[in-house]
Amino acid sequence: GYSGVLEVFGGQLRSTITCLECSNTSVTFDPFLDLSLPIPGGVAGLPGGGQCTLVDCLEAFAADEVLDAADAYYCDHCQARRPASKQL
Repeated sequence: GYSGVLEVFGGQLRSTITCLECSNTSVTFDPFLDLSLPIPGGVAGLPGGGQCTLVDCLEAFAADEVLDAADAYYCDHCQARRPASKQL
């Protein structure tokens, strides 16, 4: 059924993982009701008296991430764990 909470606060995160060996991509969608945003650089270490904007936090949350070592991505095309990039 219809939920006003989902309508207002719900969404989907699109995650794209690209194998750095063969460029194969995987796209997934994950539902969410809230986002835990990082504070970039830690509040105390920010210039300007420790202030950051919501946009700064959203950019840090959505920054590209490299998956390697223990977090390596299992590539279906390579049939092995490979370094990969992850984009939201």
